[in-house]
Order: sequence, then C-alpha cells, then structure tokens
Amino acid sequence: KAMAKVLKDYAATESEETEGVDLSLGFERALLTAYYEECARSKSRFVRQWSEFDRTLRNVAAAAVARSKDRRVDSVTVGKGDVVAQLQRSSAADFGLRVELPFVEPLVAAVADEHNMVEKERKIDNIRWSVLSELPTFDYFDINAVIAYLVKVNMVARWAALDAKV
Repeated sequence: KAMAKVLKDYAATESEETEGVDLSLGFERALLTAYYEECARSKSRFVRQWSEFDRTLRNVAAAAVARSKDRRVDSVTVGKGDVVAQLQRSSAADFGLRVELPFVEPLVAAVADEHNMVEKERKIDNIRWSVLSELPTFDYFDINAVIAYLVKVNMVARWAALDAKV
C-alpha cells in the first residue's frame, strides 16, 4: 500500500489530491523509503531484519561513493535512524560504524578500492550471503529459513545469468 501511494502521488496531476508523500525526496528515494517502511512493519522477523540490513548495506555503499565523488551523503541515503545520521555526520573512513556493523570495513573497501565492477558486486554479495547464513540460524523448519534460502537462490540465479559460460 505504501509503495502504491508513492506511485499514485507521483502520477497525480496538480488538480488531483495526493496522499501526503514527500515528493521532495525524488521518486526513487520516496519509493525505497516506502518499501523499507513497509518491510519494517512486516510480521516476519526475518523480513524485518533482512530489509534493515539491506537498507543499511545500500546506505553505507551509497555514502562511500558519495563521499568519493564529493557529494552530500544525505542526498543518497534512504530512511532515518542512528546509522543514517552517523553516515551523514562522520568523516571517519568507516563512518565510525566498525563496532556496530562488522561488515562496514569490507564493504567500504569493496566500494572504494575495487575497480572491477564484477568483483565489487561479488564482494558485496559475499557480505549479503554471510548475513543470510546468520539471520535464520535457529530457524530450521520455519518460513524464515525458507525465505533466506529463496534469497540465496535468487543470488545464485543472478550470478548464473551474468556468467558468460552458462
């Protein structure tokens, strides 16, 4: 519903009433904000935790790129919270998040130092894979384990589609 509201407000003409979406964010950021807010309200613990991790990973990567291009970090981050605030105000190489987020150093290194795009994506997906292995650790026979497995299957399918030998 939240994402549909964003689409409706962006498609609305000046004479139509909108539903209160912050159109100043830009379409993509408004849509991503609505998506992550919807995931945060999910009944599934796995969906909430995975989407929070995914948003954080993407925000850190975007902040690292923005910093390297001398752009404002707040123009590329999605959502609010302590991590987003830290990304926007910190000048440390790891944004001062090394203790809170153990994946920050390898992620920033992959984004900043790796020039081969395929290797950069592979390193980022390795971080995702390890988190996917940890999140459902004690969920042996429930939906959380199934969802984690499906996310991994999608990652494998994506890499298989990118592989020139397949």
